[in-house]
Amino acid sequence: MLNVSTNDGSTLIKWDSRATFLDEFRLLVTSYANATCAPELVVFDTLTPQDHPGGFQRFGLPLRYWHHNHRIHADCDRPLGKTTRGGPLVVDPTQAVVVMVLTQRIDPGPHVLLTVRTNILIQRACSVHTLPCIPWEEWGEDSVATEIPLNRTEFSTFVLGTHVLVVVRLSRVVPNYCLYTFDFSRRGCRALPLWGGEGGGIERWSVFEDARKLVFEGDQGMSPGDMVLMDNGIMVHLRQVSYISRSVGDNVVG
Repeated sequence: MLNVSTNDGSTLIKWDSRATFLDEFRLLVTSYANATCAPELVVFDTLTPQDHPGGFQRFGLPLRYWHHNHRIHADCDRPLGKTTRGGPLVVDPTQAVVVMVLTQRIDPGPHVLLTVRTNILIQRACSVHTLPCIPWEEWGEDSVATEIPLNRTEFSTFVLGTHVLVVVRLSRVVPNYCLYTFDFSRRGCRALPLWGGEGGGIERWSVFEDARKLVFEGDQGMSPGDMVLMDNGIMVHLRQVSYISRSVGDNVVG
């Protein structure tokens, strides 16, 4: 049982967004503050007793996302300890990312992928803070925001190392799909434009349509939600015998 106590009561943990281990001992969940309904991230340190003040740390999101639902995606096949996984898809394990898919609860609008380095959350959670909730302006460094256009409403998101993959159904009439691949390693983020956010914060933005793209055909019964990304980079549709490979850069892996 995980509980977050605040000065104005308890924070409601939103369990439809799965709990995610950032490393061996630190657990990331999403929550909503009861007073403001503002979305937050909460990192629990499982080595610390629940009743200890340092047992968890809350993180605030940008103000413009306060009316958004959010769901966490991470690379579930990555090693959580010090053992590193080799291969061409992981430039540096310390650059691994988690992704928040943000969807507006009130007015329809574009989905947003907010990509943040895992190490940033771990470092902030392990440091000493006097604030009950660390505001975005203090911890939101090494983040990248990506808007998914309104006409791309049926999609699934996957994380593999420093890469984020989005499978989109292009049309309900013609069963065509597109696999978008984003490189969020420090090398890949270097060329991304900066955007001045609320409170003078700076945030990097990537353009959704500028990602590496792979178009493939399916059938009417296929859904992006039925696809699974294997740890070897192969994308599999659970209801199909065939599979597709994921392209990274100019190469195709899988």
